[in-house]
Amino acid sequence: MAITNSEIVYKVKLLSNLLELHNDNPFKIRSLQNAYSTLKKVVDPIGQMDKDYLGSLPGIGKSIAQTIADIAADGTSKELDILLEKTPEGIVEMFNIKGIGPKKIAQFWHGMGLMSVGELVYYCTENRLKDAKGFGEKSQNDILEKAMLYLSSRDKWLYARIEAPLAEFEDAMRDSGILQYQLTGQAYRCEQIVEDVHYIVEADDWPPYIENFEAESGDDNMVTGIFKEQLRMRLSLCLDDVRSEAFVESFSEKVDIDSLFDRSRIPQAVEEEEIFGSLGLRYIPRELRWDQDLCRLNPSGLIDHGDIRGVVHCHTTYSDGIHTVREMCAYAREQGYEYIAITDHSQSAFYANGLIVERVLQQHREIDQVAAEFPDLKIFKSIESDILNDGRLDYEDEFLERFDFVIGSVHSVLNMDVERATDRLVRAIEHPSMHMLGHMTGRLLLARKGYPLHVGKIIDACVANGVAIELNANPQRLDMDHTLLRKATDKGVLISINPDAHSKQGIHDIRYGVIAGRCGGLEKSSVINTMDAGGFLLKLKGRGL
Repeated sequence: MAITNSEIVYKVKLLSNLLELHNDNPFKIRSLQNAYSTLKKVVDPIGQMDKDYLGSLPGIGKSIAQTIADIAADGTSKELDILLEKTPEGIVEMFNIKGIGPKKIAQFWHGMGLMSVGELVYYCTENRLKDAKGFGEKSQNDILEKAMLYLSSRDKWLYARIEAPLAEFEDAMRDSGILQYQLTGQAYRCEQIVEDVHYIVEADDWPPYIENFEAESGDDNMVTGIFKEQLRMRLSLCLDDVRSEAFVESFSEKVDIDSLFDRSRIPQAVEEEEIFGSLGLRYIPRELRWDQDLCRLNPSGLIDHGDIRGVVHCHTTYSDGIHTVREMCAYAREQGYEYIAITDHSQSAFYANGLIVERVLQQHREIDQVAAEFPDLKIFKSIESDILNDGRLDYEDEFLERFDFVIGSVHSVLNMDVERATDRLVRAIEHPSMHMLGHMTGRLLLARKGYPLHVGKIIDACVANGVAIELNANPQRLDMDHTLLRKATDKGVLISINPDAHSKQGIHDIRYGVIAGRCGGLEKSSVINTMDAGGFLLKLKGRGL
């Protein structure tokens, strides 16, 4: 069984964390951290890369390349096994809490005797952590919130992360002789976070034998289990017609299906379109079926992947990307896009190798050279400018005018109350060089909630200043949230579906942004990068129009 990229990346990160936890060689720790930063942006199968190729990637030397190759081949390395043997399981689990690193975990373990996430939560709720050296009430509350978020996120999946395992599971079902099956529920609706993977199946033997599927519990009609020791799912035995049963289950509990359909009139049919047609109804796309109002609205101009004409928000080797300007542009053109915006990090983003003024000018010269090679691809000179603590944009105002357009994003000091966060964003939106608000809430799904906002004030500021809002298509972000899209577009705010690509393969994340947009009822007419290059820039810079 091939090890996935996410597993390899996780274990490289775990190895660096364990080395730091046990006070090992700081140079080796730093090397592994650099390798992790590179590998998490790689989309091609890492397990198929030899150590020489791995060693050619940014930040990865020969020794670390060998370690990665060992993990890819065996699922582990000797050093990782030794460290895991001398580290309690509960301590290892603490590394899954976003924002809590090895130094704090070492304090929890050696200084306080805490051996699990549950014990850490109890310690915080008993108000003991605030009295420990180096902590306080504020840090105690922050750690408690992060630990509780981790506990509540277990056994939940980002939709983008389950597509491949589901395809493998369906192959396994067919190999086992199950020919009638249908995915339904949350995964079928492409919801951003999937807690329940549900298949309707027709099987002669129950529970069915499926390779790599370990059944845990069940009855005559339903069985739950784990596929490949990772993905928990349930299978329901079909009592009538597979498609018809799955059709009913494809609507969320939030949708009063009885008010939309008369269940007794739902016929047996092979395809969903036939069911809708037999009921005299226009087809309701699956992404809308989580919400009653969206089902009733059922917009006719729903955004589709093929509508996107330009790749907006890309990083290169100038900042924290892993491909060059030329490589990013060549790949975008190869995928059929008409324009691309190079938007590396600004100078204040030192942690991401942000561009000082001289390097911006160097990049602009290179873009001019690359543009000559691709006459049928428009390359925009843009920047992802940090929104500073006081709401100013990075760089002096005069220098910001050099860019074709500016995306403004918050990357630092995320621990803000709602008033401070809202004021910070509004001030940035009001800046005359601000054209698009990047990843509006700063959240990371299943990892970080993001800062609180008066969303209405942000939307109103964007309307007043003609600023578009990014729907960040990175599967771990996907903000603007699908629940907020109608609020923004109903007021005339334009949305840009952007991959936030840190590699050329990252451009494909546009697909997940489109899915999230469809889940929010987003229509093509509200998406600015469905326009051609000239229309895109004219609309984006026509502030207040």
